[in-house]
Amino acid sequence: MEKKKSLQDNLKFVIPINIIIIGYLFFFSSRLWMPVGSDVSFYTRLGVAQEWKDREITVIRWDYCEADRSMEIELDIQNKSFDGNNKYVASARDINEGFIDISKVVEEPDWIIIKLSDIPKRWSEISLRLGMTEDDDEPCKIYTNILKVNHVEQLGQDDIEGYRIQRFNLEISNYEKEMKKNQKEIDKTQKTNDNITQEIRRLEQNKKNETDQQKNETDEIISNARSQITMNNTAVQELEQKNTEIQKRIEKVQIQIEDLKNGG
Repeated sequence: MEKKKSLQDNLKFVIPINIIIIGYLFFFSSRLWMPVGSDVSFYTRLGVAQEWKDREITVIRWDYCEADRSMEIELDIQNKSFDGNNKYVASARDINEGFIDISKVVEEPDWIIIKLSDIPKRWSEISLRLGMTEDDDEPCKIYTNILKVNHVEQLGQDDIEGYRIQRFNLEISNYEKEMKKNQKEIDKTQKTNDNITQEIRRLEQNKKNETDQQKNETDEIISNARSQITMNNTAVQELEQKNTEIQKRIEKVQIQIEDLKNGG
C-alpha cells in the first residue's frame, strides 16, 4: 500500500516535468516541421507608392526563383525634392536567417533593380532597406514573404535593354488589368441601368390603377430612378475615357519596345 502511494506521489512530479520537457522540444524544434510562411505578416503591395524623404518608392516587381535561390526587386523612385541625391545604400535580411547577399543589377536615378543571392532554403519573410547612407537611421523598408512573392522559373536578362523591355511588358500587363477592371465596372453599371429601366416601365404601367397621391409618389420614384441612370451613364463615360487613354499609353509603350528591339 505504501509502495503504491509512493508511486502515485512520484507520478505527480514526473508527469509535469515531462510536459515541460515536451513543451520545450515542441518550441525549439517547431521551425523544423512547421510550414514555411505560417507566421508571415509583412508585405509591401506592388504598384503602390510609399512616401520616404520627399521621394515616392514603388515596388514594380519582386520575383523569386527557387531553383537558384535568388530574387530580383525592381523599384521606381521619384525624387520630388530634386536634390540630386539619387544613389541609395541597400541591404536585405530574412526575419530568421539574417542578412542576405545583395547586388545592384540596374541603378539609374529613378529605376533600380536589386538582386538577392543565396536565399535561405526555409526563408519566410524578407525585408529590403534603402538608405541615403550606410548609417541612415530612417531607411525605407520594403517587405515580401513566401506567400506573396512572385514565383518565377528564371531570373535575369542579357542586358539593360532586356530589363527595359521586361519593365515595359509588365507596364502593359498592368494597363490591361486596369482596362479589364474598368470594363467589368462598365458592364455592371450598364446592367444596373437596364434593370432600372425595366422597373420604370413597370411603375409607369401600374400608375393607371393608382390614386392621384399614389401617382405623385410613383412619379417621384421614377424621377429618382432616371437621375440614377444619368449618374450611371456619366460614370460609364468616364470609365470609357479612361480606357481610351490607357489604350493610347499601351500603344506608346509598344512603340518603345519596338525601338529597343530594333536597337533604337
